[in-house]
Amino acid sequence: MTSTIEKLTSGHAVAAGVGWNLLGRGAPILVALAMTPVLIGQLGLDRWGLFTLGLALTGMASIFDLGIGAALTRALAERIGQGREAEAPQLIVAAATIVAAVSLPTAVALWFALPLLVDGVLPISPALQNEAVVGLRLLALAVPAIVASSTLWGVMAAYQSLRAGNLVSIPLVAFSYIGPALVLLVWHSIIPVMLALTLTRWATAVSFGVLVLRLVPGLRRWPGLQAGEFFPLLRTGSWSTVGTVVASLLVFGDRFVVGAMGSLAAVSYYATPLDLVLRFSILPVAVSTSLVPALATTLGPAPEQASALMLRSAALLYAVAVPTATVLVAFTPELLTIWLGADFATMAGDVLRLLAVGMAISCMTTIPSSLLGAAGRFDLGAKLLLLQAVVTIPASVLLIQHFGPKGAAAAYVLRQAANFVAQTTAAARLYPGIFHFMPRLFALVSLVSAALLLSMELSGVPARSLATVIMLTLLLPGVAILLGREDWASLRLDLGRRMIGLRPKWAGSAE
Repeated sequence: MTSTIEKLTSGHAVAAGVGWNLLGRGAPILVALAMTPVLIGQLGLDRWGLFTLGLALTGMASIFDLGIGAALTRALAERIGQGREAEAPQLIVAAATIVAAVSLPTAVALWFALPLLVDGVLPISPALQNEAVVGLRLLALAVPAIVASSTLWGVMAAYQSLRAGNLVSIPLVAFSYIGPALVLLVWHSIIPVMLALTLTRWATAVSFGVLVLRLVPGLRRWPGLQAGEFFPLLRTGSWSTVGTVVASLLVFGDRFVVGAMGSLAAVSYYATPLDLVLRFSILPVAVSTSLVPALATTLGPAPEQASALMLRSAALLYAVAVPTATVLVAFTPELLTIWLGADFATMAGDVLRLLAVGMAISCMTTIPSSLLGAAGRFDLGAKLLLLQAVVTIPASVLLIQHFGPKGAAAAYVLRQAANFVAQTTAAARLYPGIFHFMPRLFALVSLVSAALLLSMELSGVPARSLATVIMLTLLLPGVAILLGREDWASLRLDLGRRMIGLRPKWAGSAE
């Protein structure tokens, strides 16, 4: 049992999980960046806007797992840590039964509801309405596969077995962009594009299922349904579902509001930068996927280890998110011009800058949200999101109504800031010993966010370049402040030991 716990909670295991998650999410980003101009050229702005709505639909479909994926990860991690790994097959079968009972009827309901959405809500031209209905209905068939993939990924995350999952997902996720480009060579319609997305989702679900069967051999024999396994998963997952639903609606709902108040072209000017920023958020997702199971195992027996894992993870997120946001804010006009052309850069430049600021704030929110999730406080996270929704949704509608895509981006920054304040405050009050570095984290995120927003007013490449140099120069001192004197010294010592360990034998000390 001890070796299993060490596998889940060691710094090496968490770091390896983060690394594989980064690779699994980072490689498809490169494909998406390369294929986006191609797909826009093939589809045109209106069909591209419809394509981004389809991606939003697949992104929101994961909410129909009722939070079972997250609940399953935590429950499996706890049982493995307690030496009860033999109960894993029954727990996994119970989770699969729940998500199947929900996702299949959901797919049927979406099939019949989509014509009403296309005809009555979205401003789609009559010439494209038939394509839109058929294409979105094809995506509705992918809902069970998307939900199943989320649950199966929860199993792999609990076992920190992320290498195989990412190696499988990289080509499949990349095909979400390559596949549509290939079919558009012979069929100029949104329908084959959506079909390619649907087939990719099902291929992912089947592949993950094979990997889980290898990971948990007990599933090869029917373990039976245990009624007692259903209710803990549903109880834990219900609040996770509420939080996931609200978060998904807040993230993806804006593009539907932009479309309803504007046009599909306006959706493109908002959704394309948003998809780019969300893909750059791979680091917090990678960290959270590895950090939550480790924290779930160590919060009780080893709070000092849990705190150390959180602090190192926060430093990693800060060291990556701040430079990324700084470069995006400073050089968005040039980057967008190279990527999508001068006209697109003119319309979407400020949108991307604002979204980059929100992305940096969102990255740092990963730390308190991971702590609350590992502790099983999904209820608190959901309640905080509901409170934020009540405050920010009316503001979002007003901003979009008056400023269009730029207003939607400003609303995104507002939501991320509110979420960061709420999550850090709640986590610090519940776990002050573990989250002792909260004041330093709060101060640094506030200062960096203000600096990024102010730098948006700079004009000219020289001024923006100077601001970027200043921000990057202050990065290392910021990491040192976040870690504190003792942890900063410990990190430097660890890095020094690793560097010495990497030296070849012939590079030893001279006699």
